[in-house]
Amino acid sequence: MACNQAEHQNHRMVASHHVLSARTPPEREEEDFGCDDIGMAGIGREDLTLQWWECALSLLRRMTEESLLPDLQIYSSVISACGVAGKWQRAIGVLKMMEDEGRIKPNLYCINAAMSACEKGSAWIEAVALFEQMKFNGIRPNFVTINSLVIALDKSGQRELAENIYRKAVSTRILSHWKWNKAKNEDETVVRMMDLHQYSVSMAKIAVSHVIESMLTKYPAHDITQDLVIITGKGKYDIGVLGPLIISILQNDFGLKEANLDDDNKGRVIVLSKDLNEFVKLRKW
Repeated sequence: MACNQAEHQNHRMVASHHVLSARTPPEREEEDFGCDDIGMAGIGREDLTLQWWECALSLLRRMTEESLLPDLQIYSSVISACGVAGKWQRAIGVLKMMEDEGRIKPNLYCINAAMSACEKGSAWIEAVALFEQMKFNGIRPNFVTINSLVIALDKSGQRELAENIYRKAVSTRILSHWKWNKAKNEDETVVRMMDLHQYSVSMAKIAVSHVIESMLTKYPAHDITQDLVIITGKGKYDIGVLGPLIISILQNDFGLKEANLDDDNKGRVIVLSKDLNEFVKLRKW
């Protein structure tokens, strides 16, 4: 577990170093970021990435050599350490070790950690194999599973497969992109909104396309007599990454040129009912 936590901490340290270095004038870098201050003397960024996942694997191997029996938490921590470092082959190797041993079956958290490693390594074939295996073993996927798998597929250009998996997850209620909220009017009517603020870019793109395209079918996912509200930010003033992306998709891919940020809440995108009706009239045949 300590190696797993250290691997996460190393990635946070490297990310912080990138941000702080970008803000620091060149002539002050040595003064502000002395290696002795953060315990990184003589260690390159690549070494930092490798150090703890290798440590975790080494400790696991030592345990087996000493006839000690790792428990599920130890296996999960080792897989997670490999996953954070993007070492998907190693993560899957530990899963296989568990299966071959037959004493402990991998649980959802172990598989999600390995799936995350596949996502980071763009190993979409292996990610799909893990997904199929977990279903065969009766383990129900969750949000983390689908998110990692969709990202891996989207990064590898497997958009159609990513869409199919996302739609299946919605239909089986593993995912829901809908949320009920009070509208800002006198009677505070409860309205249904798309809530994407926790979605990755890959999943958000598919979710929006799924809802808009459904409006041209017999069973639309949204009532076009109502405005479509899409939550993209984490707060009233948070436009976030998704806001501009969703607007671009709506305007350029579907011709909904009036789609824009909510004037009263920059964390929401609004598509007016009149524009949805016009879209359906022009495209439905």
